[in-house]
Amino acid sequence: MRQIISLRLIIYRKLSGLTVFSCALLLFAVSSAANTGFEGQSSPHSAFTRAPVERVMKPRARITKGASATRPARRPPPTSNIAACRVQLEAKLPLTRFFGFFTVPAEIDGRTYPMVVDTGSDQTTIEPAMANVWHLQEDKFGEHKVTGLGGEAGWHYPRILSSLKLGAPEWIDLRVSPTSFAFVAKRAREARLPAPIGFLGSNILTRYDVELDFPARTIALYSVSNCVGRFVPWSGQFTAFSADLTRRNRFVLHISANGHPIRAVIDTGAETSIAAKASIAGTGADLTGMDKTVPMYNFGWDGEPIASYRHSVDLEVGAERFPSASIEVGDIVLPDFDMVLGMDYLRGRRVWLSYSTGWVFMQRMDAS
Repeated sequence: MRQIISLRLIIYRKLSGLTVFSCALLLFAVSSAANTGFEGQSSPHSAFTRAPVERVMKPRARITKGASATRPARRPPPTSNIAACRVQLEAKLPLTRFFGFFTVPAEIDGRTYPMVVDTGSDQTTIEPAMANVWHLQEDKFGEHKVTGLGGEAGWHYPRILSSLKLGAPEWIDLRVSPTSFAFVAKRAREARLPAPIGFLGSNILTRYDVELDFPARTIALYSVSNCVGRFVPWSGQFTAFSADLTRRNRFVLHISANGHPIRAVIDTGAETSIAAKASIAGTGADLTGMDKTVPMYNFGWDGEPIASYRHSVDLEVGAERFPSASIEVGDIVLPDFDMVLGMDYLRGRRVWLSYSTGWVFMQRMDAS
């Protein structure tokens, strides 16, 4: 059976349940849909390097594109049941900056290798050369196809890692996609740095709630149960987002551009944030002549350049307002979302991705 793995892309599925009808009539309906996305390059002119303007956001109706776009996140009450809530630290590891990405030390069969933390990918990937050196067995029960803005890798069989550990937690017989990210490997060679051997996707991360403290350069994995509300063990002010958690476990936030609601996916595997030209045009922005300016270039997984251009947009993310933010806008298709929130925005924040509840918590480094 073939299935499609999309990197840094949103894939949505709607599941309907069982219904007992009449005497013994059983109806079971399942419908699914899949889409694809991309990855970006860093820029010294990030719109998020300036301190944002804080303001209180008024409640407004949430807008969803299509009835089957996402699996709605669970909506807890505003406070936690402290007696029942359990938050237990399972592992804490260092993050190392690699250009615009962050890597974590992953132990594979007793040896440690750097891997990029990638919340925008639904699958964990391994460089094909390493998979061949390690003689990783192929899983012949299902082919995968890796696609992205830079092209497609064609159909292939996943490889089987006998063991992958992040601290004490271990994944046994893990299926990984043998995929090469040419752009990342090229930059490593030019800088004479060891290249990451792959990307850690949501099939790894979803076992735990994940705290990414980029200013402190740490990643922590927590087991969480029976928790609702603002349960994260942080002091100081932070923002809670009721996110859409997609069927492939990507977090999509409802934010605002020029006063219009748009959808943004959290992607630690993208060096910069980028918005689709059609989505920004839909906010009333005048993009006439934008493509006549000097282009910037993002790169897909295979190293092919993707042109984008800088444009000023009034952005609101939670209670933070970024007036006249200069963001990258590209003539690209981002299915079921409008923008990627990449590392230019995230790296100055502590981010808690609650896979157990569907909520996202963020704290700016100077907000505590």
